[in-house]
Amino acid sequence: MERHNLSRSSARRANDGFSTTPNPTKGGETSVASVELRPGESQESLLKRFRKAVAKSGILSTVRKKRWYMSKSEQRRLAKKKAIRRQKRRMRRLREQGIEE
Repeated sequence: MERHNLSRSSARRANDGFSTTPNPTKGGETSVASVELRPGESQESLLKRFRKAVAKSGILSTVRKKRWYMSKSEQRRLAKKKAIRRQKRRMRRLREQGIEE
């Protein structure tokens, strides 16, 4: 079986086609997606599975969040703002459902 390592990881998980490897220098787990070329599989479908693995692991969203430093107080303020927005949306949906029913 030909191995295409589209990342620095060489670890494998059983049967799922991609894996995450622990990062001993950071003390946590670093998600590094890795896929194997299946027999008779095209490069396009391999790339599609890799993209799906990256999306499922949340690597890109984490990178986007950590692109700029955000203080703890700013994180709390943003979380509170999101919660208020979420609550307003729920209330609006409930009102709309009550009117329609």
